Amino acid sequence: MSFSYKFRTAAFAAVSVAVLSSLSGCATVREYWQRYTENIDKSAREPTGYYEHAEVKKTSKGLVIPDGMVDPVSDTSLDIPDLPVNASDGPVGEEMDIRPPMAPLRSELGLQSQWTGGEAFIWFDVAGSHGVNDEASAWELLQKVLAKLNVAVGKTAPDAYDLTTVAADFNEFGSPYNVSDYGNSALRYRQIYHIRVGRGNDGRIGIATSLIGSMTMLASGYMMKDILDPIELQRFGMGFSNHIIRALEQSHNEKTQLPDVVTVTLEQDKNGQTCLAVDAPYDTTWKVVKQMLPKYHWDITEQSASKGSFKVNISDDSEDVYHEQGVDYFALDEDDYVVRLALEGRRTMITFFDEKDKALKDSLVERLYSGFSQALSKEFALYRSESIK
Repeated sequence: MSFSYKFRTAAFAAVSVAVLSSLSGCATVREYWQRYTENIDKSAREPTGYYEHAEVKKTSKGLVIPDGMVDPVSDTSLDIPDLPVNASDGPVGEEMDIRPPMAPLRSELGLQSQWTGGEAFIWFDVAGSHGVNDEASAWELLQKVLAKLNVAVGKTAPDAYDLTTVAADFNEFGSPYNVSDYGNSALRYRQIYHIRVGRGNDGRIGIATSLIGSMTMLASGYMMKDILDPIELQRFGMGFSNHIIRALEQSHNEKTQLPDVVTVTLEQDKNGQTCLAVDAPYDTTWKVVKQMLPKYHWDITEQSASKGSFKVNISDDSEDVYHEQGVDYFALDEDDYVVRLALEGRRTMITFFDEKDKALKDSLVERLYSGFSQALSKEFALYRSESIK
């Protein structure tokens, strides 16, 4: 049974031609690579691997047939002809890129990635729990996941379910460049992707992604245009598609673990300190608190994910700030505090400290509880409504 991976979408050719024409002239010398000191260093993106094959030599010792046995049947059509070294017009030996391609990813949600025809596909299985049933729902989901990944959309054709991203930074595995990549001095690429939504011949909905523009960002700040070989195109395209699948999985897991209504109660933690107990996973609570605090002029001056803490400065403590957002006044007297999060069982405990890192008195936390818990509940509801799915 034949299977076509071409989508039944309109206006694709026109959009592609327009985008590609805007990228004309993207040429470079492939030998110039990534790191830059005073001279361009070729080592950072040279292919890696084992090269024992380059040392293989033909020996004159043939197959020895024991007495009493007939010679095995041979097929000369499989013989490899002797060729001169200059017979190949492509890379040979250590110049060959023998890195493995990016592996396809299969998700429990009923999603799977696949590389074919120069594009990376995300297929939505009909019986999956992803909630995508048609092109429109896949298109809406795509917009949300790109926003979540901070990948902006440039040119778009909504009627054809077709878009081109604005140039954004990615690492060598096709994932959006993040703080961890920066800290590790990971390779950095400024890239543009073409993404379209459609339906395969078997009826499944799919999202097709292809890399249409790439520039290497050197340490000097200079950007060098790339000409990518098929392996690199596959690695970036599949890497980006796999990252989209992981983002969908993360959002799905957060939603399944997050109750419809998050309760915030006033309790004592295992150290006997009065705290706010949040009936939500730690990672989600961290994100919610981080986006909530600045809305009430609790400006974050320092944060540590490893310590689960925020240092904050209250820049405006007027009661109107809180009442305008429909919550009670937080009613604290000082300007600087430390807010800490800790996991206790399946809940997250929030504790408060003064600028000298001393725990706030129980009476202050009790006074803070009403407004802070209201603000948290509102922010959790907003977080759920803005999630990818």
